[in-house]
Amino acid sequence: MQVHELVAASFPGGPQKPPQWHGPFRGELPESIPHVDVIAAEGRRRYVALRANALLWLCHRDEAIEFHSWTPTPHDAVRLRFARILLETDSAAEIPALTPAATILREILGEAGVGAIPLVSGATGIATWIPFADAPEYPPVRAWLHEVCNEAVRRAPRIVTNEPNSHAGGRVHLHVGSNAPGRYSALPYSLRGTPSLDVCTPIRWEELATVKPGVTTAANFEARWNAVGEIFGPQAEVLHAQRFARARTATRTRNSARSAIASCSNVRPAMRTSTTPTPSRRASTAAPITRNSAC
Repeated sequence: MQVHELVAASFPGGPQKPPQWHGPFRGELPESIPHVDVIAAEGRRRYVALRANALLWLCHRDEAIEFHSWTPTPHDAVRLRFARILLETDSAAEIPALTPAATILREILGEAGVGAIPLVSGATGIATWIPFADAPEYPPVRAWLHEVCNEAVRRAPRIVTNEPNSHAGGRVHLHVGSNAPGRYSALPYSLRGTPSLDVCTPIRWEELATVKPGVTTAANFEARWNAVGEIFGPQAEVLHAQRFARARTATRTRNSARSAIASCSNVRPAMRTSTTPTPSRRASTAAPITRNSAC
């Protein structure tokens, strides 16, 4: 997995307390720790790069548990390699809704010609990771993801929502805000700062109904690895050639077709009228029937 910029989280107050974030870093880092400088609106920001010695350094220095990124391309921090949709619930009682919610998203993404990798991202959520090979910029991808989520809400308003969490009503939240430089979500195989140390676990789509949030933890992750092996890398390789430009075009085509159909269904034929017949000539005239040229 080729992502560079890294943000870590530790939990000095315990798993029930808010995390302490590590990154971006001010000042110099040890020479042995690889880093990436990112130019943002606030100026230059320095992030630790995703390398084994950097992970160990963060674990030793800060007791880091979670590792996050905004998943850019290896050579450009403002262009995207993986788009992500986060599916989150407010409580464990709502976890069963994650399966149909993720299935709906997979269906919509498939209509756009792209596949996604599902990750059980902690105790109460799932993330879908969408690889793109054409290194798109973040704003258009984020706008497209909003369209995908809006379509999911249109199809299943009782299952998913993109409203604020306080208005969830038992539905699954769809979030795309982490698709921006300096915003981030948990990386595959990262621990989560929960009491049981859940693992952000890549799964196969056929496991969606069985590998629930909270099932894979630090205590049993080795057994899962030995049983199924590496999941994320092989799936990313299968989907590595996907292009955002094609996905966006497919979505626009679908939306245009739907608009045309809706426009046609709203056209009502004009009422036919006839003149009063005369003895010498029985004739009728009719008002022209209006038709939409797009139908």
